[in-house]
Amino acid sequence: MSSRDIIDFLIAPEGARIGVELKLKAQRKAIYRQLCRYAEHEEIHALVLLSGTAMTLPETINGKPAYVFSMGTAWL
Repeated sequence: MSSRDIIDFLIAPEGARIGVELKLKAQRKAIYRQLCRYAEHEEIHALVLLSGTAMTLPETINGKPAYVFSMGTAWL
């Protein structure tokens, strides 16, 4: 990646590189912009967002599968 784009976790099962970003509190637009930057990197094959901020993501970001898990909803 780059000095500006440091993802929280990188999981690599069977050669697929899944970037996992953890955000407890942040603005939705800022989170999305950050994920878009991560998706520009060839090293990332898919993105997973774990967030305390209620939000949705499109199915793909820059052609990479994107998933969101809302920790707030899961804690209810």
